[in-house]
Amino acid sequence: DPDRGSTPEVLVRSLLLYRAANPQCFVRCLEGFEPERAWRLTAPCTYGTSTLDMKPLEYVVATTGRTGSNLLQRLLVNNGLNDPHEWFHPTLFGFQAAADQGTTCEQWLDKMREEKSVEDVFAIKLMATHPQQMRKHMREPVADRFELIQRLFANFRFIFLWRDDVERQALSFWRAQTSGKWAQWRDDLAKNEDAPPPPLDMEKIEHHIKSIESFNVFWTRFFDRTGIEPYRLSYESLDADRRSAILGIAEFLGRPIAGEPELDVEIVRQADAQTEQYLKEIKANRQATPAG
Repeated sequence: DPDRGSTPEVLVRSLLLYRAANPQCFVRCLEGFEPERAWRLTAPCTYGTSTLDMKPLEYVVATTGRTGSNLLQRLLVNNGLNDPHEWFHPTLFGFQAAADQGTTCEQWLDKMREEKSVEDVFAIKLMATHPQQMRKHMREPVADRFELIQRLFANFRFIFLWRDDVERQALSFWRAQTSGKWAQWRDDLAKNEDAPPPPLDMEKIEHHIKSIESFNVFWTRFFDRTGIEPYRLSYESLDADRRSAILGIAEFLGRPIAGEPELDVEIVRQADAQTEQYLKEIKANRQATPAG
């Protein structure tokens, strides 16, 4: 009823939400329609400049370690866009063990898609290190890591998340690796121990900086070579304006958020006063040591 604000776009969006929440009922409803009308309810629908894509949404968060990907995950979950985990991490979710038993990357992806999709949304976090480990487990050989990603995730949309401040990123990685603490949760703040901080290991910091720079080059070259245009987001932008970041991502993914996004997350920033002290040491050491 247009007089009550029920525009075609609103009606179709409501239908999509109903289908997501009640897939079996939705299918039974279509049994009463003529084939042509049933097709119209399951095909992509366009009204003006807005496209309502009724196909399942699949996307990749392409990133490296310590870019704020855990924070982004929580924002995505809060706003109905599933939870992109490292499904192809060798040990976290069992990929390597399954591959050792003959499971291919394609089979593992199908398994994760079946088990981890929520309301027709499937998401994955892919680190730059994963494709090299995955290559030998593809059903058919691939020429390189770029071809692997393009073939395996052919119908996925991509979010490219990186960090501008590589020194802070390397320091964050070293501290997490040293402490074993990869995320800081709000409830754990009171449990922090006042153990003395370890001395800065500049050799490892430099190693992490070089690795991060190579990973960033990898992702940049991947998007340049394949022509895939991702949603580009730096950690600094995400940290400064979470609202704009999640609204932009949701729009890019074709799942715009109605009303205000849910921004409250339990994960908190790990950087502290010791971080700043370490950074002063890093900068002083790097300035005193000639490049190369």
